[in-house]
Amino acid sequence: MLFRIFFTGVLIISIAIMGFSQSIVYILTPIPLNNLDAFATPAKQWKIVGGLEGDFTTTQPKDTRGTGILYNDFKDKNLGKKEANLRTKLEHGNMVLSMDFLLPKGAKSGVLLQGRYEVQLADSWGTVFPTLTDNAGIDAGHSETGQSFAGQAPVINASLAPNLWQHLEIEFQAPRFNENGRKIQPARFVRVILNGQTVHENVIVSSPTQASAFTNEQAKGPLVLRAIRVLWLLKILNMPCSMTLR
Repeated sequence: MLFRIFFTGVLIISIAIMGFSQSIVYILTPIPLNNLDAFATPAKQWKIVGGLEGDFTTTQPKDTRGTGILYNDFKDKNLGKKEANLRTKLEHGNMVLSMDFLLPKGAKSGVLLQGRYEVQLADSWGTVFPTLTDNAGIDAGHSETGQSFAGQAPVINASLAPNLWQHLEIEFQAPRFNENGRKIQPARFVRVILNGQTVHENVIVSSPTQASAFTNEQAKGPLVLRAIRVLWLLKILNMPCSMTLR
C-alpha cells in the first residue's frame, strides 16, 4: 500500500510500502521549486514559473510568474548537448520517484534515474501500439557498454493529451556491488505507473541506457532531466532519495 501526502511549496511526501516479509522504509528528501538551488549548474533555459496556459494543440504554452513548476524553454542550439540537461545535486540509490509532468504537442524528453537509466517522457497521445520511445518507455542499452539490453515498451499507452498534467511513479532498485566494486545485481525498475496504470513491472536493466549521462554504473547517482525538442516542463512533487530494508 502506498501513502502519499503532498505539501505544495515544500514538495515532500510520506511513503510506506509493506513487503511480503519486510518493511521498506523510505528516507525522504524534499526538493523545493521556489528556485534552482537543488540542481547542479543549471543551463539558462531552465527556470521556475508559477503556471502554464495552453490547449492540446499548443506547442509552446504561455508561462506565468510564480514558483512551483520547473520549466525548460528548449533552444535548438542545445539539441543533443548533455550539458543542457538538468541534474540534481542529490545522489540516490534505491528510490521511489513521484512526479507530475506536462508536455506540449510533439514534445519529447526523459527522466534518468542515477543519470543512467531512462524512462521516456513523450507526447504519445493516441498512439495505439506504443514502443520503447513512447511515453513511459524504458530506453535501450548504451552502445558503448556492449550490453544487449533492448529496452522495453510500456504494456499500455496510458498517456494523456498534450498540455495536461500527467502523473508518473517509479519504484527503482539501484545496481548492487560487492566490496571489490564488482556488480552483483543489475538495476531494476520494480514498477512504473503512468496516470494510475501500471506500465512496467520487474524490468531488469543490464546497462546504462542510450541517453545516459554516464556510461559506467555506480551505487548512487543524480536524477537527470533531459532537455529535448520541443518544450519540456516538469513539476517534481516528491523525491525520496534512498531506501533501506529492515
